[in-house]
Amino acid sequence: MGIKVLLTAGESRRKLLFQRGFCRLGGKSHKLQIKALTQHIAASIVMEAIANTAPSASSRKAELPGKATHQPHHVTPSTLSPFLPFMVTSFRRTVSRYRRTRGFTLVEVTMAVAIIAFAFIPLFGLLPVGFSVSREAMDISVTAQIAQRMTTIALQTDFSQLDTLQTAGTTLCDDQGNSTTVAGSGIYRVAYNVSDTTDLPGSGATTRLKTVTICILNPTSLRTSNESDLMLNPDTRKFVVLVPDNGR
Repeated sequence: MGIKVLLTAGESRRKLLFQRGFCRLGGKSHKLQIKALTQHIAASIVMEAIANTAPSASSRKAELPGKATHQPHHVTPSTLSPFLPFMVTSFRRTVSRYRRTRGFTLVEVTMAVAIIAFAFIPLFGLLPVGFSVSREAMDISVTAQIAQRMTTIALQTDFSQLDTLQTAGTTLCDDQGNSTTVAGSGIYRVAYNVSDTTDLPGSGATTRLKTVTICILNPTSLRTSNESDLMLNPDTRKFVVLVPDNGR
């Protein structure tokens, strides 16, 4: 009978605490607050069971000396057996919440990796094209620097001495566009081609204006010809400069 009354009191207390807890939460199921509320209910029921199974002070006073009329009660698993289902349910709910919040499953990780791989495969195919475009852009930039420097040299040379630029042969330049005499560091090959006459529209050829063609070739770039003459090689970049007779 005492156990039945205790169970009834425990159930009513549990329902009351849950109602108060949900009213306090305003109808929102917050995980941390519900967990604390569940632990509080379990602890209160266990403490109530221990208090009801222990002997009262009045019964201890009524006992005669030397005559033990009341046997001490011990809290055992069998004593708390009516409350074990509730405690086990609370423990299972806690473990279930932990499993839901501990991380991604193997299926989710596999799907994420598959999506990332599917998205990056086209990008990997574009990498060679990107490298080729980057190298070509760098080659054009260095070639433009070399052409600008060689143009300045041609304009500063005496008109009567322009032929010496062509007879000087091939000049080597490094990857920064600077002239070098070391064969191992020379990447670009530069040569001049000077024409003594220049054809002008409507007036024919004139000898007072010479056409200087600056030929620049990078042998390490993508080549389509092995022509050694820079003027005839189709891979050569050519820059034309018109140099007028400056009286020198």
